[in-house]
Formats: sequence, C-alpha cells, structure tokens
Amino acid sequence: MVTEANGQTNVLENGVLLASIPNVEQAEETVHFAMAQRPSAARVLLIGGALSGAVTEALRHPAAEVHCVELDPLLLALGHKLSLIPSDISRLQTFAGDARQFVRRAEGPYDVVILALPDPSTVALNRLFTREFFGEVHRLLAPDGVVSFAVGRYENYASPELERLLSCARQTAGAAFRNVLLMPGAGSGSWPRMVP
Repeated sequence: MVTEANGQTNVLENGVLLASIPNVEQAEETVHFAMAQRPSAARVLLIGGALSGAVTEALRHPAAEVHCVELDPLLLALGHKLSLIPSDISRLQTFAGDARQFVRRAEGPYDVVILALPDPSTVALNRLFTREFFGEVHRLLAPDGVVSFAVGRYENYASPELERLLSCARQTAGAAFRNVLLMPGAGSGSWPRMVP
C-alpha cells in the first residue's frame, strides 16, 4: 500500500512500513556507516532498500559496483518510478527475488553487505536475521568485509522487549561473525557492524 500526504510517501507491505520517502537521514545512516569503514569498496550488496534511498547513497561511492536485491519486483518498479533507483548507471544491478536464494547462489567477494530492512517482526523478515543466513553472507564477504543492519527504533530508552530484540540480534550476529560492533543511530536504531 502506498499513501501520500504533504510531500511524504509511505510504502507498507503486509502491514509493515517499508519506507517513508523522503528520509535522507535514514538512507545516509543505512549506507554510510558501513561504507565509511570500507571507503574503497569495489562491490556492495544491498538487501532491500530500493525505496529508502539507499541505492542512491551507495552509488555516491564512485568505486562501488552495487547489487540491490528486493523480494518484490513491484518495489523495484516503484523505486524506478519514484526516481529512487537510477536506470542508467552501469555500476548498478537490481535483482527481484528471495535474498536467501540470491546469497546462496551469488559469487563473492563483496566488500560491504547492507541489510536495509525493517525490524525482523514477521516470518518473511526474520529469516534474513538468522544464524544460517548470516553464515551464507559471511561466505560472500571479502576477508576484511563489513556487514551492516539496523534493529530497533529508539531515542534514549530501550524497553524490555526492545532489549530482547537487540540482544537476540547481537547473539545471532556473533554466531557468524568474529567481530560485532553496536552503534546507536540518530533515533533510527542500533546498527550492528560485523566483520568476519
């Protein structure tokens, strides 16, 4: 479902907010926290984010070849329609399909993998935050590669439920990655960064 009011477009899928457009701050955090750790990244895998502006932000890094995977091809079409996904850049490839299948079949290495997804609040989203999925992502990473994702939305208070979500995400990431760094975002969540 797409709603529009006062210059803001909201996209919901299965009752979950996928993107509020424009939201430059979130798009910048999504991409640049990870890319700042690997500024000369040659290959970037973006899982989700077609509507968040993350594709445009990733393409600001001139050396990066960007692969964007979205489950729903309609999200890619909407991203093109809203000019969130450029159609004339040779460094960008988009793929419609299940990210788990893409990751299983893809050939690495990727210098940066960014999960630009909502919180794992549904079965469809949760399967992209599992130990098994992170293990597959680990296989694709360059030796000094970085994986990044955000969970939780809070300013200065983490409820017990949110603490459990953050703890679970940290432990799950830690099962696949040797180094896990938690960084608070500017009101848009905590951003685990993993290095193999």
